[in-house]
Parts: sequence; C-alpha cells; structure tokens
Amino acid sequence: MFKILGGFIFLWGLVDTILSYTDGGDLWYQLLGIILPDPIYQFSGIAAMVIGGIIFSIGSKD
Repeated sequence: MFKILGGFIFLWGLVDTILSYTDGGDLWYQLLGIILPDPIYQFSGIAAMVIGGIIFSIGSKD
C-alpha cells in the first residue's frame, strides 16, 4: 500500500515539476483549486517527489 501511495505522490511531483518548467500551468490550481504562495510553489514538485520517495521506501521494507 505504501509503495502505491509513494509512487503516486512521486508522479504527482514529477508532473508538477515538468508543468512548472514548461509553462504548462499550475497543477495544484488546475486540479484542486489550491493557490500556493510563490515560495512554496517553487519547491512543491521537488518536495512531493522527495516525500513520495520516502513513502515508497517505507513500503519496500515490508
């Protein structure tokens, strides 16, 4: 279960990072209606990938 959740969060972060660098839009606002402040928005994709990787690694220990 943790592997699936971690993988999903990691992919969310990856897509968020790609869209932010290609000017494809804000994934948080487009899908969830959440407007992130600029300091948080800059690192939201990378943070999601790190958190997803940690959760995935917890699931791998089972």
